[in-house]
Amino acid sequence: MSKRLTVLLAFTSLSVFCAHAQLIGATHNLVVEHGVYQVGPNSAVPIYTPQGFMLTPGAGYPIVQNPTIVSQSAVNLVTGSPGSAFLNWTTAPVGQFGGATTRMFSQVAPNAGRIWWTDYTIRDVPSNDGVGSYNVSGGDVLFQNGPIGWAGRAGIFFPFRGFATGPNAYVAGAMLFEMTVYNALNAVVNQFILGVHFGFDGVGGRPNGVFVYGTTPAFWGWQFNDFGNNFSGYGLAWTNVAIPAGGKVLLEGRLTLLADPDSGIDITDQFDNLPEVLANLPDLGYTPVPEPASMTALGVGLLALIARRRRRTA
Repeated sequence: MSKRLTVLLAFTSLSVFCAHAQLIGATHNLVVEHGVYQVGPNSAVPIYTPQGFMLTPGAGYPIVQNPTIVSQSAVNLVTGSPGSAFLNWTTAPVGQFGGATTRMFSQVAPNAGRIWWTDYTIRDVPSNDGVGSYNVSGGDVLFQNGPIGWAGRAGIFFPFRGFATGPNAYVAGAMLFEMTVYNALNAVVNQFILGVHFGFDGVGGRPNGVFVYGTTPAFWGWQFNDFGNNFSGYGLAWTNVAIPAGGKVLLEGRLTLLADPDSGIDITDQFDNLPEVLANLPDLGYTPVPEPASMTALGVGLLALIARRRRRTA
């Protein structure tokens, strides 16, 4: 795999084509955890936890071992329609931890439902080779459809940039979502996973690239710019979805960022105005977007939400 390989996808959303405003918010659960980990042996294959967080993208990248929580926060809300939940969290460097930020919110509006990351970063401490910093976050949003069935699209958009300096430095990231669609009798009529993970090894010998998995998307595209010690790119994909009249949709999204030792990842908005991006953005799910000026913050706790769902791994 070449070092200028194309990269990553990640954003979930469902584009609704319906003349009737009918989505009703139900529950919003958002969680964030920042911490450090021991760099384990390299793995040829991707490894995920049962909760949907990435331990390695494979392709010779190390496995996360013995994670230690530095800070965590969560918000859980039951809402009407429309309904929103907000969670902002910043952790300054503590000991071997390099620092991270996570700013996300979920929203159910009459014609949209999503989890939005408006900011995510991770940095690692240059001096502690073998001890990495991590940033994991995610959420579950449940919403009710109205009396009219409709079809749309669910997908992923994941813009990013980062750097890795030195022979042992690397970064990796993954965005994963699972969508479960229920009919009016509460029976599952569709369930699928879309996800992407990537790795960037800078000037090291591991491949730089993107890895797509899950349900075959109806549309997908990406861009990856490799500048030696730094990179930028995005991934975009969606698949068609039908939601029955009176049905429900559970949207679950997970984001993992890993960095070791002198490296980092953050969001970028440089691709927001590209025609191929604008033409293919779904409306239901999670996607990085420009931060609303009126955003407010709510905070509180993490693993309760993540641990309660046993998911399939990629």
